[in-house]
Amino acid sequence: MKEKWSKGVLGGTVVSDAPCADPDHLEYYGGHLVAESIAKKEYVSLIAAAPDLLQALRDCADYFHDFTEVDKEETRLAAICRAAIAKAKGEI
Repeated sequence: MKEKWSKGVLGGTVVSDAPCADPDHLEYYGGHLVAESIAKKEYVSLIAAAPDLLQALRDCADYFHDFTEVDKEETRLAAICRAAIAKAKGEI
């Protein structure tokens, strides 16, 4: 089963449905804590969507890979996807 991230019950928190290091916080945060004290409200949604966004980038990079020999725009988009994936994985 794929791990799901979502907004926690406390403002400024993101939680996961997958176990993490401190299960004592499960009830307090409304899930397993991923991040807390997130200042900007819109960042909570962005962080909660991170695993889904990363998968979408992987799917797009795979799709565009088939066109890299044919179209420069698809080559450019594939490179953007791969760079964002590398950044998300801490490789750059």
